[in-house]
Amino acid sequence: MQKLYIKWNKRIDISIKTITVTSKNTKANKLEETIDNLEVILTNNTFIDSISIENIYIDDFEASLNYAREQKSQLIVKSNELHINSLFYLTENYLTIELESLVNEAKKIEANGSFYIDINKKNIYSKLNITLNKDSNFHLLSKADLQRFDYKIKNTKISNINPLLNLVDLPQEVKYWVYDAISMSNLSLNSTRGHFLYSNMQDAYKNIYIDATVNKLHYKYNRDLDAIHTQSTKLKFENGIFYIYPMGAHSYGMDLAKSWIKIDFTKKIELLTLKLLFDGKVNKDILKILSTYKIKLPFIQKKGTVKTDLTLEVKLRGVEVDVKGSFFTKRANFDYLGLNLDIEDTFVELDKYDITINKMKASYKDIAKADVKVKYNAKKESGKIDFLLKSLNVDHIQMANKTPLSITYNISPKQDSVYVNKSIWNVKGKNLTIDALLMPFNLKDLKLSIPTVYFEYQDILSGFMAGKVNLDTRVVTLNTDILALNYNGITLTQSNTPLKIKYNKEVEISSKNTIHFNVGSTQYSVDNLLVESKDESFYLKHADIKMGNYIETQIYANYNLNTKKAHLSLNKFVTKDPNTNKIIYSNNKILLSAHIMDDMLKVQSKELNSFFIFQNGEWSLRLNSLDKIAKHSELLKKFHLIDGDILFYKNKDEKSTRFKAQINYPYRLFLTDNKLQKNYSVIGKINKEKLFINIDKKINVKIKEDMKVTLNDVAIYMPELKRLLGDVNNTGSKNKIFNISVNAKNTSLQLSENRKILSDSIDMQYYKNRLSAQLVHGKANAGLNYKDGDFTLYGHNFNDKFMENLFGISKFNSGKFDFSINGKLDNYSGVAYMSGATIKDYKTLNNILAFVNTVPSLITFSIPGYNNNGLFVSQAYTKFHSNNSTLNLTDIYLDSKEIDILGNGVVDLESKSVDIVLNLKTDLGSDLSKVPVVGYILLGEDSISTTLDIKGQLANPKVKSLLAKEIIVAPLNIIKRTLTLPYKLIEGLLPDNNITR
Repeated sequence: MQKLYIKWNKRIDISIKTITVTSKNTKANKLEETIDNLEVILTNNTFIDSISIENIYIDDFEASLNYAREQKSQLIVKSNELHINSLFYLTENYLTIELESLVNEAKKIEANGSFYIDINKKNIYSKLNITLNKDSNFHLLSKADLQRFDYKIKNTKISNINPLLNLVDLPQEVKYWVYDAISMSNLSLNSTRGHFLYSNMQDAYKNIYIDATVNKLHYKYNRDLDAIHTQSTKLKFENGIFYIYPMGAHSYGMDLAKSWIKIDFTKKIELLTLKLLFDGKVNKDILKILSTYKIKLPFIQKKGTVKTDLTLEVKLRGVEVDVKGSFFTKRANFDYLGLNLDIEDTFVELDKYDITINKMKASYKDIAKADVKVKYNAKKESGKIDFLLKSLNVDHIQMANKTPLSITYNISPKQDSVYVNKSIWNVKGKNLTIDALLMPFNLKDLKLSIPTVYFEYQDILSGFMAGKVNLDTRVVTLNTDILALNYNGITLTQSNTPLKIKYNKEVEISSKNTIHFNVGSTQYSVDNLLVESKDESFYLKHADIKMGNYIETQIYANYNLNTKKAHLSLNKFVTKDPNTNKIIYSNNKILLSAHIMDDMLKVQSKELNSFFIFQNGEWSLRLNSLDKIAKHSELLKKFHLIDGDILFYKNKDEKSTRFKAQINYPYRLFLTDNKLQKNYSVIGKINKEKLFINIDKKINVKIKEDMKVTLNDVAIYMPELKRLLGDVNNTGSKNKIFNISVNAKNTSLQLSENRKILSDSIDMQYYKNRLSAQLVHGKANAGLNYKDGDFTLYGHNFNDKFMENLFGISKFNSGKFDFSINGKLDNYSGVAYMSGATIKDYKTLNNILAFVNTVPSLITFSIPGYNNNGLFVSQAYTKFHSNNSTLNLTDIYLDSKEIDILGNGVVDLESKSVDIVLNLKTDLGSDLSKVPVVGYILLGEDSISTTLDIKGQLANPKVKSLLAKEIIVAPLNIIKRTLTLPYKLIEGLLPDNNITR
């Protein structure tokens, strides 16, 4: 103590310059000592009027005191961190302190308020307004006695919780979890209270109760992981346990729903419990969380949601983690070891390191479906995955058996392996059998070894294969040895065929050996086979192909995935006659180009002016210039299909290939509107069994084992058909002859420009080199039989319309026409018969009658009404014989009331000319002769006849008489009969024996 000054004037006035106090007491003893000193002062208060102490030093504190009896006094306390400015009022048993300001620079605390000290009971009561960090305010109510301190905080809004937490003496290992791990917008203390014993300050946190709301909380429960972010969070601290209940929480973009965090500080080693309850994805973020705690899963989720119930217990003073929980999904999509899998009804249990899946339905695209069971210990890295493969369908490959295929993936620290039972697969309708396989698998290097295994493709292929698969580098190497092959007439002709298949970002198929095989009875061979993919392109690097003894070529091709274009080259293409070894066709290079656009494939040959298009399961092949194709096609040249275009196409889900064509044909086989048709529209379809062809919507051809042809409303031009058949037959080629049936409705056979055969129906059958046909027209019918060059043709009851069109150079009214013909096509005989018909405007008959009218002596043969009424023929017939193009007519006979005609002659069908001699006879004289006297003088007693010569073109022949003498002697005969008339009149009266001639 320094400079003590005491003044006595009724009461004592004390003035002290400096007091220094050294104390070794605990906080509790200091409080008790302070209260005892206050009690001494108060009990002696009647003797003291004032106290003034300029400097008081107690440990690190510096203070000053100014006390006046029954007046407000002042106490100022200072230290390096603390500054207190207060007023106090001292009564007999109580001390009231008004704290004007309290500032703690170190802890950024500012306070004001009041203290009330009960000297007798030794209790201190306080009511303080406290500001932390200049942004957080709260009201503190407290009570302190000699053993315990009780407090309560209310009406609080705190922006930064750290200064408040600094007031609590937390263990260093725990401070991160309640200090560094938390960042927030602000905190509202809904309810805060607590107490501590001075004798047990280390457990003070256990008696703290906090109920608070935090806005925009970010809680980083692990330094290496994303924080839990919330808009609003309920905090609760009770009994030494810190609870965090997020609302609207998310982490890694996932809604954490009802997830919560608990930190238990009462444990010997503080324990953090993270409860994750949410519907989310096992994506890379969840895998990172599990991996942080040494749990690694070999899959990642792409689609769907997983109901997650996961509990992580982390000992805060170490690295030990306990994880328990479950995952359930109704439907989701995962990537697993490079495969994209869809799973259903999957429940995954996780118990620290043990992963259990008792049932999981998994499928890979539309390719495979399986039931899966998993037992795996992540710490021991051992377990197994059982697959029951229920279905597999990839590129026409399916499981052949209904019984699921068992596949087991054994996981072991020493060596993983995959075991596949003997399996049978349906590949394009046939069974592929593969023996059981035990394949060593290295999960670390992701290498799978395929031991030598036998395989057999039902009745087609068998052999052995072995190889290696690196799932990490995606390198596959297979060595196959094909023992036997028999497919669609293709058979191997060697005992074994080695093929090497390699995949390393590029596919390579190669064989250094010659591959011999037969297609049907023809032998093929391939040498130097090499197929590669490189730089986004596929290359057929080389293939020497020989087809029997007649075709050799080298094939090269490339396809670019970026441009989606391909180029093909057929080099040194040679076709030979296998008998003479003579080259039939050769081309050093045939180039093709192809382009794939989205889902369309287009192949073009500029040389052949052709296009091939494939799109959405449909394809078409357009040949725009048949002449370019026909140059190399004997078939097209044979049938003269050299001008036009044709389109082949196949629609989706159709078994048949369709085609349509526009043909400019050199043979004008049909007539349209009486004009010869050159252009033809052809449509049709073809499959493995049948061929259908339609020409101009009138002619249908169906070819299966036989050929069926139907025609409707067609006019066939027979000279062109004959020319076509002659030209085709002259090619000398021998092709398969079909059995043919023809059915024609309303079809005519045009024989020449003006002549045609009409029909209502024509039926024709060609069977085993025998041809038969039937024709119907109205009530008429005709029949034909032909075999080995001989034929028989007959017809009956054909009408005037048929005859008009058949003969072409005359008109008929009523009547009927019959005929019968037999012989060979170039040498035949026959007879034709007509009855009850009226002939009009028959050119030959016209010319005969016109000639008769010009000759006075033949006036008797004229038929005055012919031009108007025609000539009624009771009956007419002729016999004929045809040899090549010459038609010999014999026994020509025409019988009518007015005139009879008999004769014979020749018709040249090639030059369309006639040379006929006819004898005309009329009975008109017999009627006139019945007139007395006059009839005898003019006509005599006999009928009249004359002979005519008819020559020239069939359409307009020339007529002349061969009996010129009749023209000269006719007047003399009339004179003769006049002179002998008297005798004629009495001749009947004379006895026969008196007649002198």
